[in-house]
Amino acid sequence: MTEVVMQRALVRQESRLAMMAAVAVLVGVAFMTIGLRGNLALVIELRAVRLAAMVLVGVAVAVSTVVFQTVCANRIITPSIMGLDALYVFCQTALVFALSGFGFAGIDPRLHFLGNFTAMTSLALALFLPMLRRRFDLTLMLLTGVVLGVLFRSLTTLLARLLDPNDFAVLQGTVFASFNAVEPDLLLLAGVITVACVAIAWRARHVLDVLALGTDTAM
Repeated sequence: MTEVVMQRALVRQESRLAMMAAVAVLVGVAFMTIGLRGNLALVIELRAVRLAAMVLVGVAVAVSTVVFQTVCANRIITPSIMGLDALYVFCQTALVFALSGFGFAGIDPRLHFLGNFTAMTSLALALFLPMLRRRFDLTLMLLTGVVLGVLFRSLTTLLARLLDPNDFAVLQGTVFASFNAVEPDLLLLAGVITVACVAIAWRARHVLDVLALGTDTAM
């Protein structure tokens, strides 16, 4: 009897996922086709880049959140608690402070992307590699992330107060996410990295099984 109930529940979940996938496809098609005018080739290319960026961000955020919550056995906290977003904003602020707005604008986008990727990955490894040890306190790792996040935000606020108003405007345009100015080359590079990370998470799906955490946590 229990197996029958679980099978029916699984079928319902698969049906819901299929419906949501169909709706997502329809929304994507509508985004690509509604209101087309002017140079169609250029408009379609720009919209395709934006749509690809939104899909990539959605996949990355969803997978990282589920994996993080599974590792922490907590469905409330998110990866932002580790201070990585604060580190990103601090890096941009430090660059603008050191190079000025004009110097910051002259940085090659690919070099800028790789620098941010290296800094954030280094912090993540420094926090998560100790998990490989036998005696590791997960709470200590989370608290360390919170403290680092507060530190980076405080340093960012300090540097932002010392910036020239024109440089601060450049910084504001950098730290706020926008799908209106997506670099196709960076999108391809980010896509490769995201696909590799998703593949690693998929291979570890039996270990990172959220259902193994129990009904209350999994739901």
